[in-house]
Amino acid sequence: MESLVKFIVIGKRTDFQINEDYLNLVMDKLKNKGLVYKYLTNRSKRSVELYEDFCYNSEFVINRGDKQPSTNWRINFQFGTFGTTEQLQVNIISDNYKLDHNNSLLEDLKIELKNILSSNWEKIVWLQDKDSELLSAKLYPLIYKTENMTRQFINEVMIKSFGINWWDSFVPLTIRNKHKRRFLSYKDITKNFKNIDEKLMLIDTGDLSKIFFLKPKKWNPQYNELIEDYINGRMDFSKDKLYEILLTQSENICDLWEDVFSKYLSSKFKENYRIFELNRNHVMHNKLIDRSAYKAIKSSIKIVEKDLLEAISKAEDSIISRERVEELSNLSVENDEKLKKELELIYQEEAGVNVRSKENIEEYFKDLLINFCEYFTDVLRFREYLSVEKTRIRDNIEENRKAFSLIRNFDQKYLDIFVKQFNIDEDKGATSTLVLSFSDDKDNDYIIEYVNGDYDYNQEQGNFMPITSDYDDLNQEKLAEFLMKKIDEELPDPMDLVESENFIRVKDGGVPVLLEGHCCEACCEETVYIGTELADYGQCLKCGESNNVNECERCGLLFIGKSVPEYIPNLCDNCIEYYENE
Repeated sequence: MESLVKFIVIGKRTDFQINEDYLNLVMDKLKNKGLVYKYLTNRSKRSVELYEDFCYNSEFVINRGDKQPSTNWRINFQFGTFGTTEQLQVNIISDNYKLDHNNSLLEDLKIELKNILSSNWEKIVWLQDKDSELLSAKLYPLIYKTENMTRQFINEVMIKSFGINWWDSFVPLTIRNKHKRRFLSYKDITKNFKNIDEKLMLIDTGDLSKIFFLKPKKWNPQYNELIEDYINGRMDFSKDKLYEILLTQSENICDLWEDVFSKYLSSKFKENYRIFELNRNHVMHNKLIDRSAYKAIKSSIKIVEKDLLEAISKAEDSIISRERVEELSNLSVENDEKLKKELELIYQEEAGVNVRSKENIEEYFKDLLINFCEYFTDVLRFREYLSVEKTRIRDNIEENRKAFSLIRNFDQKYLDIFVKQFNIDEDKGATSTLVLSFSDDKDNDYIIEYVNGDYDYNQEQGNFMPITSDYDDLNQEKLAEFLMKKIDEELPDPMDLVESENFIRVKDGGVPVLLEGHCCEACCEETVYIGTELADYGQCLKCGESNNVNECERCGLLFIGKSVPEYIPNLCDNCIEYYENE
């Protein structure tokens, strides 16, 4: 039998005996979920693989009807200890189950088993998952193709617009240094391509994204008292401060996105490519994925691929602008970084701190919330049954005003996250607070603090010295965990809610509560509900769209189609074809 999924649970939450009765309880829960048809748990000989305390095997059959043949399974449980910590290794094995990205049987089994065990154990460590590996392996070539299309498009457009030397004229030093570090090893491995210009092949996806939005600058020299002090030795030289001054005296020559790439790519490309990069890193760094993530990642790849294909087609028909090449051929481009803030007052610069005003502190909190909203939207990108409704927090932050809302699509149930308290203290070293909450209950509060900068004059050294730098204590991951816990309580996945109704209905001989073989007309997912308890008949549990579900008057098959007058028979496509062929 082949091992398909293996993981370890570590550290018991409560005091219980790990024996055959406990494992039978686990298997009973799987059976109640409809994942196990029948099972038999036996204690086997001592294992020499990892643990030697005891080993149990639970053998069972999974039967999901005529569409899928019965499969034989074994879950191997091995118990052991490391020091005083108890551990249980779980190995899901089958001799006739074939991995398939369209078959979620193994995914349903491993996730349910993981969820059952997590209530009794502190930590879960995933060791092996051939199901997740299969999904990632199907995404690898799609990612590879899309990345290389990006490189092709950038090269073609930049060469036609600015000439063969565009790399040296535009690309920041950080990216060029990365290319140099990888250059020699690349040439050693690919000897047949030593004479090929491979620059874009040796940089990362994130670097490709930066090239789209470069803004070359030129310097317009102006008198500056601080530079004069540096020249005359009246102040210690600061490279960072000098760079700030030079940036304030610079201006953009062009904007590659606005002037060049936007002619070929859609306005949504920047956001779509950002999501593609996040998903690409998730897959290429060998992180676990399930079928929901697989569909979302594949969809994001296809969106970017389609945009690039259309852009490449447009670029192939474009004409090289000789005037543009001559104009920009001698440019020396600085790093593509955002302009740093204008010089602060000299005493704040000396101290190296920011002492923000009331208005600037409010702007600081706005940026924190906006950045978190973007981060949290990425966290939720695999929960397609949810939508995020952002408010205009950029305008102002007011108590009792919504920061953003989460909506479950099928029933439009809202979960509002609002500003409960907002207190600003602009004094040096003072603390300002922002409280986010779901309700008046303090247990639902999340507090974000910002400490203003503080400084003092040092009589001995004759300059201003920092007492404390300004900082905030927002941890995006912790705030996301705080929100996700509430989401799981208030807006659970409808696919989880439908499980019990589906099990009872199928057990009693009825049809499943999700329409089989037909997808929602809006989102193309097989999540159209035909039950009686959770949602309207024909409503999609993922996107909320209402679908017209009909019953064929000839064969009784349920299908999605338009309503017809009473005098016209309601027939499925197969029966229509049957009558047409007669």
